Amino acid sequence: MKMPWPKKPTEANWQKDLASLISNLDEEEKKKFLNEIVTVGTDKIPLSKLKDADQDTMAQVIVRHHGFAASVDVVAEVMARVPRRDEFVVKTIKRYQGKRKSEDGDEDESPAKKKKSPPAPVMLDLATLKSSGMKDLKDPKVVVQVLSVTKPFTYVTVSSQIKDLFYATVADSTDFLEVKVFDAAKKSVFTTGVTLEISKFRFKDGYLEVVDKTSCEEQEDKDLTISKAVTQGSTKFLTIKEIMALPEKTFVKGSFEISKINKGFKCLGVTLKDSTGEIDVAMFGTLMELVPEVGKRLNFICFQLTEYNGAQQLKSMSHSFAEVTSQ
Repeated sequence: MKMPWPKKPTEANWQKDLASLISNLDEEEKKKFLNEIVTVGTDKIPLSKLKDADQDTMAQVIVRHHGFAASVDVVAEVMARVPRRDEFVVKTIKRYQGKRKSEDGDEDESPAKKKKSPPAPVMLDLATLKSSGMKDLKDPKVVVQVLSVTKPFTYVTVSSQIKDLFYATVADSTDFLEVKVFDAAKKSVFTTGVTLEISKFRFKDGYLEVVDKTSCEEQEDKDLTISKAVTQGSTKFLTIKEIMALPEKTFVKGSFEISKINKGFKCLGVTLKDSTGEIDVAMFGTLMELVPEVGKRLNFICFQLTEYNGAQQLKSMSHSFAEVTSQ
């Protein structure tokens, strides 16, 4: 196939030529290209961004995600894996390797000249992550095993958008941690028993937050040893007395018996009890659709300890999860 070479090897022309390269792949080659392109590069592209894209959109996403210079090398490696090493592919890519120009025609500087490369992610254990609170940590990553996963539920964003969210409990040899997964497309990755390497995450209010840019890669060759103490600790909750001794605005997880129901106009209220005391709970939004019963249990995640009319209570927030279960 003849290639109508552009006058300059610019980013815009590379994006067009990349789209042409992709369109020239047959169905089997395109499938291999898609499977490989999300595994190559320092900052990997989420599969969800490419899965249903046409060749023009795919080329745009690849170039914007990796940058002009890096995307040429990434595509070269992927094409070698497909494999497509014919003259059309090789010459197209070679034209841009080592001859990258910006849109004004100047030579594109290497990343090292433009700015220092970002430091490699620092591997952390969960105990260190929880104690540090991410303070002074740059782009850490963790390797964890998934212990449990909640069902997805909807929540309303500050801009009134309705989105999906689910929670997972993960652990390593040092501790366990609750994870908020805002990217519903990652539900298939969070499977009980699977070992994951998680990077580019956020850590807020004691929760590891998985967002669109977060990388969650299954580690089939890594077998984590989770101690019995860590596993048991992940399912052991604070008592009501211990919760009430926490600082105000602390987020907590728990499971208690429902002793009273107070269904109001603006919220669903219940009273929970254990052997150490009782505490009122106020639930808002979609959680008002729950059907609590006295004697059953309320399991909840990410409820905030607050004060109302001089008394302590637990209050649901926009990201809170709750379910009613039998004893």
